[in-house]
Amino acid sequence: SISSNTVLVDAKQQEQTTLPQGISSKAEWIEKLRQKAYAIGDSDKPKSFEYWNKIKSLAPKHLEAHVMIGMYLISVGTMNSHISLPKDIPNGMSPQEYGFDLLESCFDPNLVQPPLTVESPQTLLIAGTVGRYRSQRKEYTKGKYFTELAYNSSLLKRGPVGDICTEMQLATMLDTFPRSMKDADESLVLMNNRADATLRKFYAYIENQRSKLGSNNNNNKNAGFPPTLFVYLVLLLPSDTAATASQHYHLAAAAWPQLDYTAPHVHNYNPSTAKWQPCKNRKIKLGVISGTLSEGHSVSEDFGGVLSRLDRNLFQVAYIYVNEQGPMAQIAKFTQEHTPNNDKNNGNDLAAIWQQNPETDYRNGAWLRRYGKMVARLQFDMILFLDLTMSTHVRRLGMQRLAPVQLNTHGHPVTSGHPSNIVQYFVSWAEAELPYEQAKKHYTEELKLIPNGTIHQYYERRILNGERSRMDGAAFGHLTWKDFGLPFDNDNTANTYLCMQKPFKLHPEFDSLVCGILQKDENAHVILHKDNIPQHHAIFEERLAHAGCSGSMSRVHFLPQQHHHRLLALYKHTTVVLDSYPAGGCTTSREVLETNTPIVTLPARLLGGRWTLGYYNILGLHQMAKDALIAHNESHYVDLAVALGTNATLLDFVQDEIRRVVPKLFHRKEAVEAWERILLDVSPIQVCPSSSSSSEL
Repeated sequence: SISSNTVLVDAKQQEQTTLPQGISSKAEWIEKLRQKAYAIGDSDKPKSFEYWNKIKSLAPKHLEAHVMIGMYLISVGTMNSHISLPKDIPNGMSPQEYGFDLLESCFDPNLVQPPLTVESPQTLLIAGTVGRYRSQRKEYTKGKYFTELAYNSSLLKRGPVGDICTEMQLATMLDTFPRSMKDADESLVLMNNRADATLRKFYAYIENQRSKLGSNNNNNKNAGFPPTLFVYLVLLLPSDTAATASQHYHLAAAAWPQLDYTAPHVHNYNPSTAKWQPCKNRKIKLGVISGTLSEGHSVSEDFGGVLSRLDRNLFQVAYIYVNEQGPMAQIAKFTQEHTPNNDKNNGNDLAAIWQQNPETDYRNGAWLRRYGKMVARLQFDMILFLDLTMSTHVRRLGMQRLAPVQLNTHGHPVTSGHPSNIVQYFVSWAEAELPYEQAKKHYTEELKLIPNGTIHQYYERRILNGERSRMDGAAFGHLTWKDFGLPFDNDNTANTYLCMQKPFKLHPEFDSLVCGILQKDENAHVILHKDNIPQHHAIFEERLAHAGCSGSMSRVHFLPQQHHHRLLALYKHTTVVLDSYPAGGCTTSREVLETNTPIVTLPARLLGGRWTLGYYNILGLHQMAKDALIAHNESHYVDLAVALGTNATLLDFVQDEIRRVVPKLFHRKEAVEAWERILLDVSPIQVCPSSSSSSEL
């Protein structure tokens, strides 16, 4: 509660207000309404909300009204839907967004009186709530400001330890849409320095405060590092990604000591003697765990072909989809192929969707401990995490030792950062990695590679006969530039350069590539993916102007997210596709190649920026075609793109080469065999050669 002496009544408004009978002043009326709102409390939220709205209409700068209305609105999804929303919500703004704006206004002396300050007892909660929200929306500047304000308030309130959850948030806060490379670098340095300081503080107090840390910091299911940090590690060219990932593992391990759990059957496993043990007359129990194992997701599309074709005489597979997407999510269809209902010959796979139970899975990491015990009961020999760094739940689940051997892989191409006795291996593809001695430094796990000369996955085409999308079933051959609102259909001089990668992949390093193309080709038109966050789009346009595009912005076109068949039409019609940098395409690159359109790529240092190179390496393109597609530096990238965009003879040659070799991407059984060799090599048990028994999970 905020004291009633914070009420500020506008004198002119008071003179113009008709007071209820028996009320002598507006201040008295506001206090009566305030008392009624508190008396009702949560028993009748709509009525209480109505009182606070009335108070705000009487005194627009009433601090307490801003706080209470803001708090109500940010939780509007859990409230009675019949509440009467404020009339001053701007058009197009959700009640939740307006609620956060009201909470932000509590710190602005122009909007409330008196404003909250760092000394105010409410600042930790309110500024921390706003900071978390803005950070989740990738609004780095606001997120950082309010989170720092909350943390500084906690230092005044709690002493030198402060609020650990807020400190952890600051220690994992990264500018994911920076205005410049300078801002990107400074954000990374600041994050790493804060993480170091936080870890030192943890270790200084860990012995005498461990139980306190555990109970205080697990109450907030959102506390700790966000998974988005690891999404953006693929962009951090100057950084030691393994060290950064490891640092954040240790932050989480200190905050959630309950996750230091080893399944009972893992206690009995001794890796040093495992290879000398007698072979087993049973299959290898392989658990496949993913936070994105839904139908049509790029991770399912990437791994489904191999996993569904593993030898079921050797492997019994259980798929666990840890769903964070809501109750309507569907597990990928390939997971059902060898379940007993669908495979009468040798099928005893398991496929399950797990998700958090809001009634029971709260406080002290209860949801993670429940998942961990469920996995432990299945007694897997190996667990393969397809996307360990893309999911909050899966990442923390992977902090537990739930199988003798645990593997991470490239569903999200970033190391887990976990100690190698917890996640032992990272499975990658030699064609897309730097030489082994360099590449292994990017991982805390031991690096295992699908070898050179072998494609790493069993892929299906995403374009069906008749120019239809396999993903949404719609035809795209009839679509023209006009269907996208672009003016190229009757302009034979336009050379189009397309990059529809998600905007977060368009790092500041990419800006100069776009501007270089526009400067070198006066007929160039560049088509880019428009960010759905207006602030980010404004930053991107500003960056392009500063990078040399200021005189050419009329030739830069932004399109919102498209349905899959419309994306395929864009790939088909454009002259050249630009691979984003430093995080490039993977699924996108395969789709583009299916349309026979060339992709110019600049291979980066990390795996996430080298997929297109890997495809070009494996396809057997003529060397002249490879030379026309793979750049060595930024200026070379611009030269290659413009050469293809302006030289019709070269373009025809490269398109013919792609058309000739692209079938080699699909239905490659050697990918399945390569995965089987790696899994058998790292398996904690050996299967007897004559064994065909089926052990039930």
